[in-house]
Amino acid sequence: MEVSKVLHLIKVNKPIVGIHFDYNFNFRELLSENVEVINKSVIFENCSFEQVTAFFITFKQKVIFKNCCIKSMLIQSCFFEKEFFLEKNSFQGKVSIESCGFFYETIFSENSFEKFINFNDCNFKSLVRIQRNKFTVGTNLLNPFMIPASSTFESKPVLENNTGLPRWHVSEEE
Repeated sequence: MEVSKVLHLIKVNKPIVGIHFDYNFNFRELLSENVEVINKSVIFENCSFEQVTAFFITFKQKVIFKNCCIKSMLIQSCFFEKEFFLEKNSFQGKVSIESCGFFYETIFSENSFEKFINFNDCNFKSLVRIQRNKFTVGTNLLNPFMIPASSTFESKPVLENNTGLPRWHVSEEE
């Protein structure tokens, strides 16, 4: 699907459904020149991606990936001012979400991560739910000992029925 068609669907607040992106889907291609902000909701459902990248972007509305197959995802230095949801996705390759700020509810639910998931230096300012995910190789999401800085949480994350999620300082029973 051409970027112009994706941009049109986003502009009219429609989800992008059932599309195969056989290239690097770079969120920067959705931006106007000299603009670092996406003001519309971005919702992908039942899509497949070779790669998703986002660098130095502020998302003013919700960002949702649901029932997608994603080979790799690289997100760096982005701000999510509304919901960020990863739900029922399959990630086969590298996932790296670094130096990002999440200012609203964040949900990771029923995903399968086949490789290590890197969350370096992220700040979660609101509720975070990590539920029924499969971390095959692991993640540093909850590691307080990571150098450089690990992720920080303003409130305790809600953890339910995850496999392969190492816990250093957070308990699912609490």
